[in-house]
Amino acid sequence: MHRIASILLATAAVSHAAPTYNNDILPVFKDNCTGCHNPDKLKADLDLTTYAGVIKGGSSGAALKAGSPDTSLIYRVTMHLEEPEMPPKKPKLADAQLNLIKDWIAGGALESSGATAAKSRDAALNMALPAAQEKPDGPPPMPEHLPAIADVAVLAKPTPVIALAASPRAPLVAVSGHAQVLLYNTETKALLGALPFPERQPNVLRFSRDGALLLAAGGRGAHSGKAVVFDVKSGNRIAEAGAESSDAILAADLSPDRSLIATGGPDKLVRVYSTNDGKLQRTIKKHTDWVTALAFSPDGEKLATADRNGGLHLWDPKTGTILYTLAEHQARVTSLAWRGDSLILASAGDDGKLILWDTAEGWAAKSFTPADGNRKDRPGRKTMLLKVPGVLSAEFAPDGRLATACRDNAIRVFNANSNPVAVIKDLPDIPTAAVFVRPGNQLLTGDFRGVLQLWEMKEKERTAVPVGELGK
Repeated sequence: MHRIASILLATAAVSHAAPTYNNDILPVFKDNCTGCHNPDKLKADLDLTTYAGVIKGGSSGAALKAGSPDTSLIYRVTMHLEEPEMPPKKPKLADAQLNLIKDWIAGGALESSGATAAKSRDAALNMALPAAQEKPDGPPPMPEHLPAIADVAVLAKPTPVIALAASPRAPLVAVSGHAQVLLYNTETKALLGALPFPERQPNVLRFSRDGALLLAAGGRGAHSGKAVVFDVKSGNRIAEAGAESSDAILAADLSPDRSLIATGGPDKLVRVYSTNDGKLQRTIKKHTDWVTALAFSPDGEKLATADRNGGLHLWDPKTGTILYTLAEHQARVTSLAWRGDSLILASAGDDGKLILWDTAEGWAAKSFTPADGNRKDRPGRKTMLLKVPGVLSAEFAPDGRLATACRDNAIRVFNANSNPVAVIKDLPDIPTAAVFVRPGNQLLTGDFRGVLQLWEMKEKERTAVPVGELGK
């Protein structure tokens, strides 16, 4: 009798064991899903034939959130709670199969018996940002004795906004111009002056973390490049780098401690210089195409670099050691931005993707396409891949909000959990950049017409209203 009871208890334990991918879920996927979601077809960039493929997710982002079936995309589409309903053009799966998927996700999405629960890929997105660091002493740096504008006449000839940057402390923005960098006061909307950039076109503008310095980098195509550090108050050049460049610099950044300048361009090389003397510290040879974006993490521990072919890498800037290769973009990476905690890296691309990377794990915490790819009224707005309009810029606010500028003539703002909170649609021209301006409730946009416009965000209405244009 005792033996029979033991057998019954063992049988009950087996029957109530948590479902696993290998034993329970893969057979369901094989019967219903893997005809499309396999390595050969890879519909929606999702492979359900392997556990790693399920955890990686696809072009719509994470397929599941371990422990939370109700918010897991794979459960919602199979339950026909969300489009596209799966399997397509067929009835829902049997209740037993749906319950199995639900129990599997709720139980931690185990791969096999005895395995540990899967870590949610978007866990880093939901982490609270650390408290803001103490602000530097003294008033925010503002220009006091700028040089005279090199050529006033050229201001009457609008030029596309190639580069745009906002001071983290002052009501001050820097805008690329004709062989100069224009500085505007965002409170008065007045032009304060200009910093001469005789090296020709400034392609990159970056303020230092304390707002005291401004990095401008660019040059002449197929001729020369230069990165210059200006003192914001005086307008003086205090550092230069890039003498080795035989082409214009397309990507550049100043390290948080202001000791290093990193540059990249058409020669496919990333160069790291000392700010102190402008000497080349190291050259990174990894990219197979033009280097189009790069950015230091706020803690200075990582350097992200990206290219025209979609290549994206993380480095240790002090040693040049590669940390991760982040492979998901399929076209030019246009912009890189770090969240304030140095954990999340946002990458935007001509493939229409905005990807939020967990840089501690080296995976995509979320990947989505913010632009409207269904519009038929504007031919020629889509990317070379003819999927969705490209994303031209991404910029984080200190509180974790993220602003994007897209080729569908729209600006979008997302909250710290990457949910949309505001959108500006039907702009007159393609916006090239969008940056948060002090104190953070306004957004400044620039476009291909050369127009700089301020917007007041109304997150409750999920929209923004125009405040005015700079320089008017």
